[in-house]
Amino acid sequence: MHTKANNIVIRLLAIQVMLILAAISSSCQAQQILIDRGVRVANLWCFPLVTNPKEYLYLPTDGRLSVDKNGRPQFSFMRYVVNVKGGDETPSTITEAPGGGVLHFLAEYSTPEEQVSRAQTALRKLLGDEEIKIRGPVIFASGRYAIISSIAKASVGTDAETATEKEMVATGNAPVLEGNRIAVSFDLDKQSAQILYNSFQMANPDISVVFEMQFEGLHDAYDATVDIDWSQVRKDQQFSAGVKAYFIGAEVDIALQRLMQNNAIRLVSRGEHSSTEALLNTVYSKILELLFSKTEEPPPPSQQESALDSLTKLISGTSSRTTYLSLTGSYRLKEMSSSGHTVLNFNHQAVSKRTALITFNIGDLYKKYGEDGNYFKSVNLADPIYSQREVLVSVDGSLLNDFDKYINSVSVTIKKDHENGTSTIGEVVVDRNTFTQKANRFSVVYGWDGDKDRAKWLEYQYRVRWSFLDGAVLEEDWRTTNSPMINVVPPYERHEVSVEGDPQTMKQAGVRYSLVKVSYDFFGKTKTKQILIRVKDKPVQETIELIQPKGEYRYTYEVKWGLQEGQEISKPPTDDSSGIIFIDEMPG
Repeated sequence: MHTKANNIVIRLLAIQVMLILAAISSSCQAQQILIDRGVRVANLWCFPLVTNPKEYLYLPTDGRLSVDKNGRPQFSFMRYVVNVKGGDETPSTITEAPGGGVLHFLAEYSTPEEQVSRAQTALRKLLGDEEIKIRGPVIFASGRYAIISSIAKASVGTDAETATEKEMVATGNAPVLEGNRIAVSFDLDKQSAQILYNSFQMANPDISVVFEMQFEGLHDAYDATVDIDWSQVRKDQQFSAGVKAYFIGAEVDIALQRLMQNNAIRLVSRGEHSSTEALLNTVYSKILELLFSKTEEPPPPSQQESALDSLTKLISGTSSRTTYLSLTGSYRLKEMSSSGHTVLNFNHQAVSKRTALITFNIGDLYKKYGEDGNYFKSVNLADPIYSQREVLVSVDGSLLNDFDKYINSVSVTIKKDHENGTSTIGEVVVDRNTFTQKANRFSVVYGWDGDKDRAKWLEYQYRVRWSFLDGAVLEEDWRTTNSPMINVVPPYERHEVSVEGDPQTMKQAGVRYSLVKVSYDFFGKTKTKQILIRVKDKPVQETIELIQPKGEYRYTYEVKWGLQEGQEISKPPTDDSSGIIFIDEMPG
């Protein structure tokens, strides 16, 4: 009886899971937008839905500090001092004690309801249709955040000019849903803590946040073609083999414009949309995919100044805007294995990507809360026995989409070895349920146990263990740190392989279909993905998403072609890393 009842419960749960997954899939499809039909009203970008042009989705506009249920900012800044005796050689009875500071805050992006309401009214008036409705926010495909400061970093340079340069002091994956939060924490040295304390007493402290969010939608069909002459592209100084591997967004924009001016890339467009910004964004986005792959790493130190100059202009200007480029990350130049000419047609609708930038300054918190010990506090750590330390654990926001798709769980084990020989061990296990329930906020606490060296007391070890759905397990090495926060980042990256081909060329060769199979290594296990493409009238533009260990871009692909007579021809397995497979290049 019990076994039968258990089986019934299991089946009911399985049905519920299937319904939930179906609802999520339906929601994602239902929210697809017409990306070139965006309208900016009441300082809000609004895009019509593909399924119902009278319904719109908006891009969130406002970045801000998160607040608790009482409307108070989730922020704290603590300066601390550690009392130590001066050395025997110190003649003065008043000496300077060591110390530092800890800055912690939560941030998010959202849009005020009244702004959405004003935008809906303005849209109805602009389009002359009272049935127009703004349904909700765009669900972003992915996102990154960056913290910009010249103070909040591990150390400050002794050179005054260097010390005032802004830096990206923290980056990570941002949540894709409006209203979700990121947690940021900095352990500051004494000088940085004091400078930041004074900076907080100004209207715009030296802490700013940038959310760089990617969204997708269908672009319009244009009477336009792009011809890429690969020999001319290779002649460009910046694209010469081995000259430069990584580019920042501003450099990419300049490089693409130069290739267009030099006719290495030629755009031929006709009709009423021949010179619109929407068409140019679509064209540049496509060329960007062919030439570059976006990395999740921040720009190299030598290039950060240029990237930060662009970001600083955004921070001092409007709070949000859209672009086809990333400004917080960098781009890797792909291997150029193609030759001759590649012609791209834009006479059909296809998925296109854009980037929304949301920026804000942390604001004049000291004016409101400077006397409140819950926000600004100075403490003396002279009594260690009563001290305990809470180590915060946060996982990158992108993992929410990866749970139950690639990952079972990720566990973080923290070990503190005390001076008296004992150890404190704690562990955090994160899966989809715990991620949602705890709003991506986890922690482990350890206390004092014979730890006389207060600086060493801050040190601990941690290890991250990844459990993947296919049975693969990755256990990272133990790491030693004194950071108040562990930010767990995925050991892998997403890469897209673009499959493209000219249907006329394939038809002339008698090809009915093409089967593309891509294989790659995933932490010791071979993963395989394949797609079947039937030759029709539209140009082939498909993508295969690969999940690979960071820094690994190589894969093996095989192509088979089915001919009209029922025969099959194939191309032997080929190692590649360019990210492009042309299926109209058949063996002779």
